[in-house]
Amino acid sequence: MKPLRLLLVSVMALFATGHALATDLVTYPIAEALAMQAARDKLDPQIQLNFARQASEVVRGNRRDEWRVVARNRRPVNGVSHTAFPESQMTEKEVCQLTFVQALKDLQNKARVAGVQSVEQITSGWAQNDMASDSLFTCAVGVATIGIQLRARAQQR
Repeated sequence: MKPLRLLLVSVMALFATGHALATDLVTYPIAEALAMQAARDKLDPQIQLNFARQASEVVRGNRRDEWRVVARNRRPVNGVSHTAFPESQMTEKEVCQLTFVQALKDLQNKARVAGVQSVEQITSGWAQNDMASDSLFTCAVGVATIGIQLRARAQQR
């Protein structure tokens, strides 16, 4: 009887865990994220950021001048403050926006190291779900983390 009970509990735990690890993809306006004080403080106005407008501009990261960055942050839980987010009452949207700004800063850092002045064809997504849009970005919202993946191409001007 004990092996059957153990098997049943294991199967139930497996199904519960699968649901808990699910990631939802949500979109938010790029303009709102760039209007935040954190974006004004962190992003370098000398390095241009240009977003892809159509699916044909999606960068796959196979060439030397193509980059991929991933930024992740732990989600604040039940009003508990986290070092990355001093404000304990941040919304999911605000955490996504701050994570997006951090990913853009990472792209600008790559551009600075490469000696280029422009990052072109920026797309957002998660895993293989890239979205080309100059008005929206994709945020992956999981149970414990929020993540942003950006792909882009370096451009010397």
